[in-house]
Amino acid sequence: IDGLAGMSSKNQKIIRPLLGIRKDEILAYLEKNYIEYVEDTTNLDVAYARNRIRHNILPELSMINEKAVEHIAMLGEYAKHWSNYIGKETKKAYTKTVKSKDGLIITVKEFLSYPELIQSQVLRQVIRTVANVEQDVYGEHIKQLLNLFSMENGKRIQLPFSISAAKEYETVRVFVEEENTSFWKAVSLDLEKEINFKPNTSIEQGL
Repeated sequence: IDGLAGMSSKNQKIIRPLLGIRKDEILAYLEKNYIEYVEDTTNLDVAYARNRIRHNILPELSMINEKAVEHIAMLGEYAKHWSNYIGKETKKAYTKTVKSKDGLIITVKEFLSYPELIQSQVLRQVIRTVANVEQDVYGEHIKQLLNLFSMENGKRIQLPFSISAAKEYETVRVFVEEENTSFWKAVSLDLEKEINFKPNTSIEQGL
């Protein structure tokens, strides 16, 4: 969904005031105010995917539907609202179901009461938090962790970033395990810290 929403006009200290303005509007303003227009030559190179879309695909779509670009922009705006809503719901679920102790512990019964979309986002954030990484987590790993909730006690799986997860009675524990040892590496996790709960539900990575 984040990818569908595209860039944000404001992201912390970064502000993009011209993001929602069409190129023809900008050119008209420059001409009216006798301002020279300068274009980066790389913007014409269709070897870049963004330029192929801009110069080849969008014009074709506009020939089919003259409001195609407008509709795509509208879809992006809807996606931003969906993304924000999912992020807020994920944060609520995370706060209620995840506790910090030798990694992160997830309460199975309460966790499973949430829709699968929210479950997947909570698990994605759990892995990021335990691993202390900002990069995204592939959908296949989220599914592996989700399947663990229906397994018998004592079952364990391996995840990226040297992370393990174990089913323990009414909980699932996600933790970092020391290499070549059987004991757990305790990680200090502050659940009150600011966490970015922006969802990622792209087709490539799945839920």
